[in-house]
Amino acid sequence: MDGHRPQLRRGVDRWEYFSADGALEKVGFSRANDGKVDAWAYQGADGQVSRIDVSTRRDGTVNRLEFYEGGKLARTEEDADADGKPEKWETWRDGALASVELDTNRDGQPDRRLTYGPSGVKTTKLR
Repeated sequence: MDGHRPQLRRGVDRWEYFSADGALEKVGFSRANDGKVDAWAYQGADGQVSRIDVSTRRDGTVNRLEFYEGGKLARTEEDADADGKPEKWETWRDGALASVELDTNRDGQPDRRLTYGPSGVKTTKLR
């Protein structure tokens, strides 16, 4: 023996939620693998994940929405300050972050955009 013990995962790592008629509505999972649900995945009509709701603070309150198209992350919305409104919107293309829009003045509308490309990051003031 080399003195190393295998790490054991504790608790449940998957929760399945069903409708009254027995259809799968969503699947909950623990991103930290500690038995505490902090994300919920929803399937689209094609059977692939279409959205994942995340509680980044792990308090049960969803503050990040991830939207998937064709099995790939397409866009996100995030409420970083817990006021119930998103302040950050991300767009993804081919597995890479393409742009981020930010609501820096907290009026519910993006006022700044960062665009990512081969030549670097471009910042645009929207309003």
